[in-house]
Amino acid sequence: MDEFYSCEDNRSGIEVLLNYTQSHHECIMPYEILGFLYSEEKMWYNAIQCFEKIIDKGCLFYPHDLEFALAWAYGKVKEYKNEEIAYRNCLECKSDIGNALNNLGYCLYRQKRYQEAIEIFLRCVKEERDLAWAPNNLVRTYIRSGQYSTAREFVETHDYKISKALLEQLDKKPKKDVPVDSVTVGDDEDGMEDEDSIPVSVEVDEVKPKFFENKNQFTSEKVLEDELTARLENGQELFGLNLHIYRKKGDYYGRQYPCANGKWRLDILCEDDDENLYIIELKKDSGYDDAFEQTKQYVDWFEKHKVKKGRKVYGIIVLNSPKNKIIEKVRSDNRIRLFEYQIAYREIK
Repeated sequence: MDEFYSCEDNRSGIEVLLNYTQSHHECIMPYEILGFLYSEEKMWYNAIQCFEKIIDKGCLFYPHDLEFALAWAYGKVKEYKNEEIAYRNCLECKSDIGNALNNLGYCLYRQKRYQEAIEIFLRCVKEERDLAWAPNNLVRTYIRSGQYSTAREFVETHDYKISKALLEQLDKKPKKDVPVDSVTVGDDEDGMEDEDSIPVSVEVDEVKPKFFENKNQFTSEKVLEDELTARLENGQELFGLNLHIYRKKGDYYGRQYPCANGKWRLDILCEDDDENLYIIELKKDSGYDDAFEQTKQYVDWFEKHKVKKGRKVYGIIVLNSPKNKIIEKVRSDNRIRLFEYQIAYREIK
C-alpha cells in the first residue's frame, strides 16, 4: 500500500489499489478507497461493486459514510430502490447525518412517491435540517404532485430561499390544486434532477474531499472508453449485439476489469443474455501492432480460467484506421472481431 500514497491522481491510485487487491483478496481497506476514487471518476458501477463488497466490514470509514456513498452511486445510475435502501441504512446507523434525510426524500420523489417525499421534506423543515435543499425539494414535490395552493402557501409563509426556476414554474400553474393523475409528469421536468440532493455526508458549506487532484487530461482511449461505456450502461445495442457490462456480486465490475492475478486489465468486459463473455479492447489509433495478440491472449485465458461450461468467449478490437496486418490476423480467428471507429465533422449548408 505504500506505493498508493505516492500517487498523484485518481487513475494511478486506482491502478495501484487494483493490483494490491489481486494479491490481498481479504483486505478491506483498498476496496473502501477504490469506491471513493471510482466515485470521483464518475465510474459509478465500479464504485457500487466496491462498496457492496465491504459495506458491512469497513475499517477506514464509518458504516453511515459507506452507506451514504453507496446510496449516492445508486442514484447516479438510477437504481432508486437500492438507493432508498442504502439511505435508510445510513440513517439507521446515524440518524442525524447531514443531508441523508433530504436525499432519501429526493429518492422517493424520483420514484414518484410524492406523498412520502413530502412527509420527509416536512420533517426536515420541522427539525431544521438539510435546509439548503429540503425547502426547495418540498416546493418542487408540491408542484409535481399538483398541490399548487399548498406550494404557494409554503413559499408565502416561510423565509426559505426558493430557486427562481421553481418560483417561475409555480407562477405558471393554476390557482387551484390539480389531482395528481391529471398532472403531466416526466423525468427532469424542471431541469434540476441532481441540484437538490448532494453527494457527500458533510455540512453544506464544506467541499467534497478529493483523494487526488487530476493534473492531466484524459487520453483519447479514455474518451472512447467513456463513450462506449455510456452506450452499454444505457442499454444501447453495440457491435450489432445486445451486451451489458459484466456485473456479478462479489466480483469486479467489467470496466477496467483486472484478471490473471493483476497481470492484465481489460478495457471493458461484457456479457450477453446467454452469459457469453466479450472482451473489448480499445486503441486510440492503428499504431498498436500487438492488439490482436493481446486480445487473443485474453480470450485464451478466459476460456481456460473464467468462462462457465457451455459458454463462449469473444474478443472485440476497436481502433481507428486498422492496417492490413491486423485485419488479416483477425480473419484467421473466428473468436475475434475488428471494428473501426471514426469521428467526422460535416458542415451543414
